[in-house]
This record gives sequence, structure tokens and C-alpha cells, in this order.
Amino acid sequence: MMNTATIAFLILTASLCMSATGQKAKRSTPKEVTPVVYEGVRYTAPHWVIANGKRIAGGYIEAFNVQTNKKLWRLKIYETKYAPQLEKDVQDVFITSMAIEKNKLVVVNERDVGYEVDLKTRRVTKR
Repeated sequence: MMNTATIAFLILTASLCMSATGQKAKRSTPKEVTPVVYEGVRYTAPHWVIANGKRIAGGYIEAFNVQTNKKLWRLKIYETKYAPQLEKDVQDVFITSMAIEKNKLVVVNERDVGYEVDLKTRRVTKR
């Protein structure tokens, strides 16, 4: 028969193992990306968008008219490829920063991969 101290130790050990396992499988909420305003347009990087009826994590920017706040367009910068054997949320890749350089919007994601967006043609190129 186990004594109370042994049972308490086993319960504590089991709960610590379960919480550690659960936390490894989840990610923290991504930080907000500071919008960029350029020539009357505000560019944002939403963490999630609805596209084709699906909720998609990261990889998109949106452009808004500064004066009217009307959405002008949405553009996919990159697509995240998911491994089916892993939890999807830990594979999400979010945009972390945006800046204007030489009339182009530079977008960088959590994997430190950069992209340039030609704001006239909306052509995306990897840096």
C-alpha cells in the first residue's frame, strides 16, 4: 500500500509531465506587426485571414486607404507548408515586420525570410 506522500508525489509528477507535454505542442500568440503607411495607404499584416472559406495563419498583407479606411486589396506573400504528422499551430509562420525600402514593401517572417512587394504591380519576390 502506498502512503500519502508517495501518492502526492506521483500525482505531482504526472501533472508536471502532462503540462510540459501540452506546452511544447502549443505556441504563444504572435506579436502585433506595426502597420506601415506610405503614399496614403496603410499596409497591415493580419495574423489570420479567411480565404476560400478557410482560416489561414500568416503570410498575407492588406492595403487600406488611410482616409476612408476602405480595404483596397489583400495579397498572399507566402504559403506555409504543413507536415501532417505535426500539430498545425506549431508550424504556423507569421509576419514579424514590414518596412518601406526604395518604393517597395519589405516583409519579414518568423523564420527570418524576407520578401519584397512592388507596390505598383504587387509582384512578390523573395530576398
